[in-house]
Amino acid sequence: KMCFRGFKGILKISGDILPPFYNQYVRLFMSACIYQFTTSEYPAPSVTTVSGSGYNYPEPNYRANMSMNVNSSSPGTSWLRYYYTKNRLNLVSSSITGVSGAGWTATITGVGTVVKTTNGVTTTTPGCTFTARVTEGGPDAFGIEIRKPDGTPYYSDGLRTVSGGNYTTMCGLP
Repeated sequence: KMCFRGFKGILKISGDILPPFYNQYVRLFMSACIYQFTTSEYPAPSVTTVSGSGYNYPEPNYRANMSMNVNSSSPGTSWLRYYYTKNRLNLVSSSITGVSGAGWTATITGVGTVVKTTNGVTTTTPGCTFTARVTEGGPDAFGIEIRKPDGTPYYSDGLRTVSGGNYTTMCGLP
């Protein structure tokens, strides 16, 4: 079993490479040296690192940006930021509490501070929890749910395709 950048699966090499009974597909991009392989016997490994930045438009003319560098093996140095122009809502993480993956979508949980400006009045709310979802490829997408310290909803936007930017998910060995 092995895992490296650009590889989205687990490669098992034995005496018979790619026997016909495997439910599989193999894509080889010679110019990019990227190999992709999946089988029903070996599921895709869990996501442990998510990085990148991107933007989309939850409503026309109102841009949302999300950037992050999250690594489950070093949550103390991981971070996530989200900004939505319509609400002038800015979330900056203070800690990342979890990273998990299903398919090529990563879910990142954490705690952070929300700064929001409404009618010229700025409010700061520390201790908000968030759940962000990021999908790599086909195309990239992101979404977020932010909750107030008491657990009530603060802001939410579902998974939306990015208009620009790029996210990368890296796999960890199971």
